[in-house]
Amino acid sequence: MSVTEAIKRQVWVEAGGCCCKCKMYLLKTVMGNSNKSAQGEVAHIEGDQIGAKRYNSAQTEEQRNSLPNLMLMCPNHHTEIDSDETTFTVPVLVKMKSEHEKWVKTQLKIASFNISFAELEVVLQYLSDNSFNKGATNYNLIPPIEKISKNNLSPVVSDYITMGMIRTELVQDYLNRNPDINFANRLRKGFVEKYEELMKTVTGDELFFTLLDFASGSKVEFPNQAAALTVLVYFFQICDVFES
Repeated sequence: MSVTEAIKRQVWVEAGGCCCKCKMYLLKTVMGNSNKSAQGEVAHIEGDQIGAKRYNSAQTEEQRNSLPNLMLMCPNHHTEIDSDETTFTVPVLVKMKSEHEKWVKTQLKIASFNISFAELEVVLQYLSDNSFNKGATNYNLIPPIEKISKNNLSPVVSDYITMGMIRTELVQDYLNRNPDINFANRLRKGFVEKYEELMKTVTGDELFFTLLDFASGSKVEFPNQAAALTVLVYFFQICDVFES
């Protein structure tokens, strides 16, 4: 068993695309190319196989490759933590990861307050360009707290949803101003279709973070993540994204 792509994406998102030790941003633009290449490595806290650093024989394969046992590192610091397990013990790495993720949430919250139409337009236009089928459908308004409970979403995701709710009224304002009267309905329909496609293979937190990755176009810069999170939470509130 290996780390799934959905879990890898979640590791990247929760780390803000930054190394958990040095906070270096780990997506680099290739010279002369607008595409970005990943420079980060998903590292195991407790080793994934016999002989690996901090290997724990009591762990199951599922536990070894699950989110709590994984952290995002730059290549240099991945090498460092695996060359000095006396210093970089399991408790030290768990604390490092926890403190880094708190820092990421703080940066994301700051970015959320600073979202403007410019950031939203990037996300919404991306989603529109990658949509879906034209036409409207019917959607139900489900209280977010009820959806969170029904879908067994973790406190981590609940925190993300709370952050995303900071500026959801801006999404509504943007959609209201769009001259294309069918734009909002196409986006809603597209989000539901993407949700229904993904839920065949992932659920719960993995589904939420996969949708966030989809909404952001796999970009993890804080302004883009904040805008994508706001859009995702907007649709989470107003339509059948996640079971009701």
